Amino acid sequence: MPQNDIAPLTGAATIQEHEGDSIGPSEVEHPLLMLAMIHLLTGDTQPSVWIVGETWVRFEDGEYTVDADERASWGEVRDLLIRENWAAVEWLA
Repeated sequence: MPQNDIAPLTGAATIQEHEGDSIGPSEVEHPLLMLAMIHLLTGDTQPSVWIVGETWVRFEDGEYTVDADERASWGEVRDLLIRENWAAVEWLA
């Protein structure tokens, strides 16, 4: 399991993951990624479906799934968003 080094609380704080990979606050604030944080803090999130590129991403009960109900981690969803230049549309039924 990779260790996270959190910089002191400043406006330029980043979270270090893996070797040299860092994410800035604007990336963490993407609504699709915020669902996991909201669920962690409150335990109260409604199921949500997003379209990222040509991939369906669902968040329900604290878990992400992609396409045909394949489990995905927060990092895998983040990587998908990066590949698609952060373009995601929430599917409103």
